[in-house]
Formats: sequence, C-alpha cells, structure tokens
Amino acid sequence: MIASALDDLGLFLGRDLEENHESMFFLALNDWALRQAGGAWDNPKAFTYVLRSPEHTQLFTEYMEMRFGSIASLPFWGMSRFLRHWAFRDEVREPWGWKDPRTVFTIPLWSKIFPHAKVINIHRNGVAVAASLRARERKMLAQAKDLHLRRIRRRTYALRGKRGGFGWSPRCWQLSEGFLLWEEYVLQSQESLGSLGLQQLQVRYEDILKEPKTSLNEMAEFCGLKPSDEALGRVVSRFRVERASAFERDPELAVFFNSVKNRPSMRMLGYDS
Repeated sequence: MIASALDDLGLFLGRDLEENHESMFFLALNDWALRQAGGAWDNPKAFTYVLRSPEHTQLFTEYMEMRFGSIASLPFWGMSRFLRHWAFRDEVREPWGWKDPRTVFTIPLWSKIFPHAKVINIHRNGVAVAASLRARERKMLAQAKDLHLRRIRRRTYALRGKRGGFGWSPRCWQLSEGFLLWEEYVLQSQESLGSLGLQQLQVRYEDILKEPKTSLNEMAEFCGLKPSDEALGRVVSRFRVERASAFERDPELAVFFNSVKNRPSMRMLGYDS
C-alpha cells in the first residue's frame, strides 16, 4: 500500500514490479543472498551467519554491487533510465529505491553500496501479520492441492517432477510461527538500523491509517518528494482505513493477541494494548 502510494507520488521503485510492488531485480538478489546461507524469506535468521563473517560479507557485497552496476539492472531501470544512468553515466537525479522486507536482513550489505541511503521501516501489529501470512498460505495451499490432484489424474508426475513445493510457507500455517517470523524481522530491523547510522523513518501501519494524509506527506518528504495536496488526497482515497485493527473483530485472533501482547517486541512497538 505504501510502496504503491509513494510510487504514484514520484518515487521510482522499478519497472519490474510484481504484485506486492517489489522489484524483481532486488527481490532476486536478496533471495539469492538468503539462499546462500541456507535461509529463505520465512527462515531469514540463517543469513546472520554471513554477517558474522567479514570475508563472506565482503564477497557478497562485491557481487551485489557488480550486479547492480551492470546490464543485469536493466529490468529494474527500464531502457531509457538504464541508458541515462549507466550507459551514459549520468547521475541519478530522481528519488528512487525498492521495497522488500528481506532487506531487513541484507541491509548491512546494501548500506556499503549505498552509504547515504534512507530507510522507511514500516511496522504492523504482529497478530495482524501472522493472520495475513496464514490466510495467504491457506489460499496457496488450496491452489497447490487442486493442481496436484489434476496432475495425478493426468499422470503428469510420470513425465515431469514438481519444480516447487506445496503452498507458500508451511511455517506460516500456524499463527504462532507466523508471529515468531514477524518477531525475527522486527528484532533484526532494530539491530541493523540501530548500528548502521542510516537515515531512517520508523512508522506504524496503524498510525498511517489513523492520519493517512499527514503520514504519507511525511514519508514523501523524507524521500525527497514534494507532492501537492491534490496528489496526496487522490492517493489517500485508495487507503482502506478499516484495515487498521481488523483482527480485533476476530475472536480467535483476539485470544491470540492476549497471549502475545506482553512480549518485548509487542511492548517495544506499542502493540501491548
């Protein structure tokens, strides 16, 4: 929601955006980095082993910087921007960036490549995040099961094995594990951003929806944008403000919230009440 809004206000986030408004170029690099450490987006802590090794950190950073500075970044920039910024070595004069939660773990590498980067770190209640992750896993598992049954009927597996798994993330099937995953990202973001000295803006999803126009204007100005009131109003009109605390209307989620609200991560972000 926020990435799309800032994009509409003039923040270039890539020509290669997927459905979550994430650049495929940066997503692929972050995914690659996590996999090399035996991790994944839903098992990100494995990447901390890379960060503990100066040798690994240097090699990872050099590779990622070379990929960014090569023709490999063409899908991100698009042809006209790529030619202007890289082929003709013209300075990037427009605000740009990318959105990918995996960056919470890889930001120590990116900060070496972009030492003057700014970071908007958006938090959301861990219960709402866990519920969203579970809902997506249920949907994708149902789709995978349906495809699996069709392939059984057609005897497809005799000719070709599966390239992927079933569903999206078995870990996120459980609310408790989805919450713990959220907690891993929160704690890593506080550790990384607290030690890197990058300019950062910490915002809460729920606070954005309480005062969307003010919050969005603050984020836009932080990104070097100067949106008009008309543009802000047009973008904010698409926000679903009723989503701020939707989980509170679900009895199961309300019970789960009471079981986790006193955890340090929830208290730190003001989600304990």
